[in-house]
Amino acid sequence: MTELKLSDILITSWNPRKNFNEEELAELQASIEQYGILEPLIVRPANNSYELVAGERRYRAAANIGVETVPVVIKDLTDAEVHEIMLIENLQRSSLEPLEEAQSLQVILSQGKVTQGELAARLGKTQPWVANRIRLLQAPEELKAFLISREITSKHVIAALPYSSYPIMKVITAKLQEKLEEDKHCSVTEFQEIIEDEVTRSYNNDLTLNIDDFPYSFRECEPHADRSKCEGCKHIVLFKNYNHQDQRHCLNSRCWKDLINKAQAKYEDERQKAREKMTDSETVDTSQFDYTEYKSIYPSDFDTSVCHPCEKCKKNTSGSLVCLDPKCYRKHQAADTKQHNETIREERKRVWEAVDKWIDQAGSCECVHRFVLDTLILCGWEKPTKEALSRWHKVKDISSKDAAEFYTKITPDDYLAVILRILAAQSMERFINPIDKGFLSQRVPAAVEFYVSPEASE
Repeated sequence: MTELKLSDILITSWNPRKNFNEEELAELQASIEQYGILEPLIVRPANNSYELVAGERRYRAAANIGVETVPVVIKDLTDAEVHEIMLIENLQRSSLEPLEEAQSLQVILSQGKVTQGELAARLGKTQPWVANRIRLLQAPEELKAFLISREITSKHVIAALPYSSYPIMKVITAKLQEKLEEDKHCSVTEFQEIIEDEVTRSYNNDLTLNIDDFPYSFRECEPHADRSKCEGCKHIVLFKNYNHQDQRHCLNSRCWKDLINKAQAKYEDERQKAREKMTDSETVDTSQFDYTEYKSIYPSDFDTSVCHPCEKCKKNTSGSLVCLDPKCYRKHQAADTKQHNETIREERKRVWEAVDKWIDQAGSCECVHRFVLDTLILCGWEKPTKEALSRWHKVKDISSKDAAEFYTKITPDDYLAVILRILAAQSMERFINPIDKGFLSQRVPAAVEFYVSPEASE
């Protein structure tokens, strides 16, 4: 052992410890001031000076309190021996950060002088401990940051490593961050539950797939999926379902999407063959068709007599009519709807002509008429009111949703006319089906004639 000046000792960048606790360093400074440096530093010759191998904490503490010389042991050491001594010294004296340990272990093993098992024996550790420490270096940067800040442990990182090279990892990391922000803590068990939740349901995010239980959107092609290549695949992870049975989840979206595409192609091929076979038969199984490829025919849709005879018009397995040419179906339906609407317009026209004819014969009683009109409006007959007035030549451009505002557009002399028009509109609202041609044009004027006739007024 000898004494060397601090200025003659160089600090190497090889030390795995990058962070020094200020409180622990202050305690060491106080001890050195009282008792001196009890254990010498280890150095090795380096050109005209010496390189520090072990004892950087003692070196820093001595420098902080102005010590000029320190006791040292000078050794001729190889680079590999220096790395090993530095690692052992840090492990024995004060715990390194997991990533610092991993980096130091990696440096030693990269020199090819020792195996993981041999290095573990020298450090008093197990080979799996060494292997897992080195695996920490494969973690995403976000997890490394959580590990350095001590928000998570190396066990969290090891649990997430199987997913680190897949897109699902971003989702897992985001959920972990949310948990840490909300609860300031996340146990390993809680983190494993986060991983399982995201992996087992992430087919919604287009990231993973349960290859033993396809989601609903792919359910029809599941029997056609060839999963023989999934056995022993490195992209597969196992999780138990609600029946405690192992189910395989594929993390490789490119792989499982190819599996789905091939299964869908087989499914569509079989369906096409089945559809072609049914083309010449009178009965079809609509389950073999996409819902956009056929239309169920109901008598209320249009006059179905135009569908006979037609090779596209078939019966399904339940005996109902279906059309295998949706374009043709929509054409007939549109034509029927057009005729239907035209019939309604003609009926309304005849109704209002009759109503206006009988209104001209009505008398006037302003107070009674205003009371009746107010009652109709307050009873919520807004729609009939708007219908009645919007079709009246005396009132135009009505846009208000408040029926009472219509008073600004009519005069007391018009009250009775408005009442009768509202009643007619309400009657049409209740009996709107024009299939029985002439019903409205006969029913409404007859009612109006009854109420405005001299006999009724008596």
